[in-house]
Amino acid sequence: METIYQFCKKNIKNINGFDQPGFKWKKRYFNETFNKIKGVVELRDLTDEIKRSDVIVFFENEKYYHGFISALMWGGISTRPSKGHKGDKQTSSAFKVLNLPKEIVDDVMFRLKNHLAKKEYQNAYNLMAFDNKFEGLNVSFFTKLLYFSSEAIYSNRNTKGSEIQLLIYDKWTKVLHLLLLLEEGDKNKINEFFGVNYLKSFFSNSIHGEITNLVYCKSEHAFEAYFDYCKKLNSLARELSECSNSRVSPGNLEAFLFGVSKKLKNNIASNNRQIIRDKIKFYVSQG
Repeated sequence: METIYQFCKKNIKNINGFDQPGFKWKKRYFNETFNKIKGVVELRDLTDEIKRSDVIVFFENEKYYHGFISALMWGGISTRPSKGHKGDKQTSSAFKVLNLPKEIVDDVMFRLKNHLAKKEYQNAYNLMAFDNKFEGLNVSFFTKLLYFSSEAIYSNRNTKGSEIQLLIYDKWTKVLHLLLLLEEGDKNKINEFFGVNYLKSFFSNSIHGEITNLVYCKSEHAFEAYFDYCKKLNSLARELSECSNSRVSPGNLEAFLFGVSKKLKNNIASNNRQIIRDKIKFYVSQG
């Protein structure tokens, strides 16, 4: 069975040249419910699609509020009304978070950047997960903010020594993390982070290779699981950089392995989710 390293090594050009599809944000957010929100209105001149690079530029230029708003819309934060409020999108996660005051967002994003600049990774995580947890932002979304803030620091160079570029930890990248642990044969960490019954549940709710169930880490080891994933992707990116004599960034690597929807045809990464799932299935079948 080909390892993720071997798979990536033969795809280095595709990784470095990968252009992740943007998100058509105006269709979802520029409407009667959301187009009076300050941050949404101020971004009205962006193209119809928000791309990863658009968000990175906001963070690099320290436009924290616009970076925050665009990152969440790029990630497709839900406009679904909360339970019991049918049709009322003002009860949605998107409305609650996008409506946060600019001064609060700027303050939290500034503190986040300072933690990352000092390599205070757990403090950065805790800031978003506990200390300043915003209603409607789960780990899939607040780690997007960790990623973009971290990307702004390391966008033009490789991490060195104890530096780690933080990444996105959602239902797809958790699956990638699981595969990396299986490749290492680290059953102790799988049990510590996910639980022994996780592999069974992983497949029980899957249809045609698309994962329909959410992936949860044990809450008491949430940061450790996330940071272990980030370290593994950073290490893999450095290995690929060394063997190719070209910079492979952790962000590009993650975006490539994250893949894209199968609905987008003729895309080099359109089957990466299936490849990762099939690799996991192989390891599980081997016990």
